[in-house]
Amino acid sequence: MDKLFFRTCYKREHPIHLHVRASCSPNARYALLFRDYLRADDVARSVYGKFKTTLSDHVANQSLPERRQTYLDLKDPIFDMLIYAAEQWAERVNWRR
Repeated sequence: MDKLFFRTCYKREHPIHLHVRASCSPNARYALLFRDYLRADDVARSVYGKFKTTLSDHVANQSLPERRQTYLDLKDPIFDMLIYAAEQWAERVNWRR
């Protein structure tokens, strides 16, 4: 198993989503690269933040546990675009994990 996912009750003021990945797996590399790229690129971070806020505002009633697939399906394409840019960034800066 490459990833485990845990979350607290959605009724909490600040729900917690915890992703646990197998060390050195491609899934773990993906998450670390994505994180480091967003930390390094102000524009990508800002655009991603605005996208997630807008998406959340538009599908808030569909983001409940029983309806969250809509949110995930709409979020996936931006991950594909950002990871492509992140891989190019990783090459330029010799990023390794």
